[in-house]
Amino acid sequence: MTRKTELAGQIAVITGAGSGIGSATARLLAARGAKVHLADLNAEAAEAVARQIRQAGGSAEAHAVDVADPAASRPSPRPSTTPTAGSTSCTTTPGSPTPATSRPPPSRTGSG
Repeated sequence: MTRKTELAGQIAVITGAGSGIGSATARLLAARGAKVHLADLNAEAAEAVARQIRQAGGSAEAHAVDVADPAASRPSPRPSTTPTAGSTSCTTTPGSPTPATSRPPPSRTGSG
């Protein structure tokens, strides 16, 4: 990973970061100098990505989070995860919604 510094001093929080687009986003932001916090339901996958980022010289922390659970998605009071002035937060959409959060499409009535 070639480290760039355009995001140095910035903090990025990426949901669904254990695989796919979330993982790629975390790697890209870390390569550009951001400290990344990887949130994923799969703690092992998030930690594996965080470890790879750290091995490449980046700064990363993994967090097991179920973003479908409002209580689990509240910001952590830990200073290391609280964004500071001037920081940047960014998220990606994790997988598909769970049945508890899914809603049927609106019904269409009428002609034509």
